[in-house]
Amino acid sequence: MDSTNTPLQNPSSAAGFPGWGSISTDQLDSPSENVTTDPVFSCSSCSDTFALRSSLKKHERLRHGNKRQRRDPSPQPGPSGLQPGADTRKRQRRDPSSQPDSSTLQSDGPQRRRRFRAALNTFEVEKIFPTPDVLQDLLLFLNSKEKEVTEILEQRAQEKRGIKFNLNCKIRFVREVSETEKEYCEAFFRSKNETCLLKESPVEKVKAGFVKIQTSCEEFQTRGSGWVIDAILYLEVNTCT
Repeated sequence: MDSTNTPLQNPSSAAGFPGWGSISTDQLDSPSENVTTDPVFSCSSCSDTFALRSSLKKHERLRHGNKRQRRDPSPQPGPSGLQPGADTRKRQRRDPSSQPDSSTLQSDGPQRRRRFRAALNTFEVEKIFPTPDVLQDLLLFLNSKEKEVTEILEQRAQEKRGIKFNLNCKIRFVREVSETEKEYCEAFFRSKNETCLLKESPVEKVKAGFVKIQTSCEEFQTRGSGWVIDAILYLEVNTCT
């Protein structure tokens, strides 16, 4: 019986499949042009993949949200947003070339007094600034302002039918640290709290307050190891009803 040799087909030749028509083996090995690939979204923190962007965002929020918050904390308010205490001292070292200019500490004319109100006008502060001739002499400065302070208190007592008050003086001190460096600090010296009734003269209480300020300043200089007055910054007249 004769055998018939059937030639092998070329691998790239067409092959028939019922219901599919004729395709080549090359087409079987290559991806179809009509096949689409679903998008994949990867997490940048842990490389997990998700088919939906919303799933990725939910994953990042639930799994990595706290970590990002710890890495990037919201800024906290700095010290400039805090209100300093009334008796806070400030010290800093400065080169003599950057020494504060005393001429900028006082104002001449009508601007030498400044008035502030707070707490629904129940608390008032009036600042009195020194003139250049009394800038470093506390006793002379206080004596020159006695009449002015008395008039302020009498006016407030008449307006409010009686007030409480105290006097507060802010002074800047300086001392030598080395041949080329000076140290500065600022301090407050306050009188006792007093009352001034309607038609009552506050003269004696003002004098007593000035003595208290002067005495406290001298005690500070005695204990302060070389501090001397660099400039009187201002005198506050604090009143309340």
